[in-house]
Amino acid sequence: MKIGVLYHLMALVLVGTMATGASAGMLDRQKQALGLDPSNPAGCSIHAPAANFDTKAFPGGISFFLFIHNYDIVEQLFSVDAFFAGDFPRKGFSVRIPADKLRIFSASDIGVGLNQVADIFVCWGVSFVPASVMLLQIGSSFTAVPPIFIID
Repeated sequence: MKIGVLYHLMALVLVGTMATGASAGMLDRQKQALGLDPSNPAGCSIHAPAANFDTKAFPGGISFFLFIHNYDIVEQLFSVDAFFAGDFPRKGFSVRIPADKLRIFSASDIGVGLNQVADIFVCWGVSFVPASVMLLQIGSSFTAVPPIFIID
């Protein structure tokens, strides 16, 4: 087995065991961030785990990029939030993405610092489901990781 494949497997196992879990309360906070009543329908895609380790913490380093594509014919507002395990604060922002446009966010854009792991929630306030995918960088290799699930 090539060493690069071994690093990928070890990274996914390591990071997967460190990810936090989703809850209904997190979805309600996401809806509120979009200015929505929590009882109204809205959706979120959850990308986990999102990790950002330097080469000292993990051979080759680990990071990620989050891609969000608004396929709708009108501009949409999205909420992007990182949820950390333990006592780390929740970090997030809202972003408007024009119709049929793609935006790319790095770990630092989302607020995932070095040697941190988070679950990334991408939420929207309309019934139109956007496309989102996380590109996990392990050393010099990249692996596309679709959302774990979409909740509505």
